[in-house]
Amino acid sequence: MIKKRYYLIAEINYSFLRQRHQVFAEMMSKWYDVFFIERVPSRIPSDLILRMVKFLFKKKNVERFQGATEINEIVRRKSYMLPAINPIFQTYNRYRARKLIREAKFGDYVHLFVNSSAIAREAKIQGCKVIFDIIHNWWDFPYHSSAHLVNLRETLDLADIIVSDSKLTLDAAKRDLASDSKPMSLIPPGVEDFWFSSNLKTNSENVFYFAFFGNLRANSDLDLIRKIYLKKNFKISFYGLLDPTLPKEDAADFYRSYKGSLPSDKLVGELEQFDFILLPYDSSKFSKTIFPAKYFEALALGKPVISNSDLRHLPGWNKFVWKFDELEELGAKVIIQRHYAERYATQVNFAREHSWEQRISELRKLLDA
Repeated sequence: MIKKRYYLIAEINYSFLRQRHQVFAEMMSKWYDVFFIERVPSRIPSDLILRMVKFLFKKKNVERFQGATEINEIVRRKSYMLPAINPIFQTYNRYRARKLIREAKFGDYVHLFVNSSAIAREAKIQGCKVIFDIIHNWWDFPYHSSAHLVNLRETLDLADIIVSDSKLTLDAAKRDLASDSKPMSLIPPGVEDFWFSSNLKTNSENVFYFAFFGNLRANSDLDLIRKIYLKKNFKISFYGLLDPTLPKEDAADFYRSYKGSLPSDKLVGELEQFDFILLPYDSSKFSKTIFPAKYFEALALGKPVISNSDLRHLPGWNKFVWKFDELEELGAKVIIQRHYAERYATQVNFAREHSWEQRISELRKLLDA
């Protein structure tokens, strides 16, 4: 039986920190021929000039759009698209869209993680079903705001199915649509089995160890990180990425505690050694709707999770996440003791209720409807 094709259109590389994009790609490859389109930008990327030069001056004996590689039955392609912020870039993107989904036929699927109306329009021309997965708050996007709103509304109109990881952004999509006839569903992030740690470390020492994993950026809650650095008996380690946008005065300190980027299953083994897990998100309007992919992963580890963020829209946030103010007031030893006595078991069981398998099952029901 010939499989249908499933295109995932992402703003990240497949090799970037593992999250919703890669999990969906790998799980959907059980039933579809999966194509992962990388790096569809939403703003001017820092390496734009270099990318354009590489694209324009490929060797003549190489097909211009060749270069996809097979990884676990998933075809990867660089998008070489530009941010859709002016008419010239938009015209170019329409040309690229045709090349990127060139094999697409009637009944195939195009799953957008970005508000790319160019790809959505081409997918509709080819008779594909378009899924728009709203994982960013495009309504409050801090770059090229007016252009993104236009692209957002065009993509909403073109989409056959609309999903989101956040109820707040899904509600915003419903308000923007003229009718409610399209299938819409809330599909939050999930967690994979290997995140459930068996290490119930309780610290009897006077030094306490904090871990951050993910992409630490300038718009993260750096004040929380700085407060931890000021405590002589607190030690912090960073896993994943330290973004170039970080202030230079902070980056120098952070890199001294940087442990690199590890595959998720190996990262879990490292995180088992720490006392606390950090979730430092800022308090901007853009962040008020986010549903971090690592939220359930952090809960699954069973460790006390520390944050000063106000993400009360996340299920279980007020129940499981400790504030840094509580840490200062009660002390690290008391937090650890209370956590394992009062929260640990409930927290881990709560995380188990949110598997990626459940999320994929919800998505497939929408596709088959």
